[in-house]
Amino acid sequence: MASNLVRRLADKFGDPDERTLGALLLAPAFVLLALIVVYPIGKLLWNSFFDLRLSDSGGGAKFVGWEN
Repeated sequence: MASNLVRRLADKFGDPDERTLGALLLAPAFVLLALIVVYPIGKLLWNSFFDLRLSDSGGGAKFVGWEN
């Protein structure tokens, strides 16, 4: 079953050259690395616009904009 699918895809798209295959194999690693790096930086920037207090019990986050 799976071999038929692979065979049909290979017939349809052909065999990729080395550069394309390398890019296809590295793409998931780059996506994961980007998420691991970009998400914390984005969260840091987002939080920098709010006055977050860990000692405040449920007071929420007050938007302070550029004052922080």
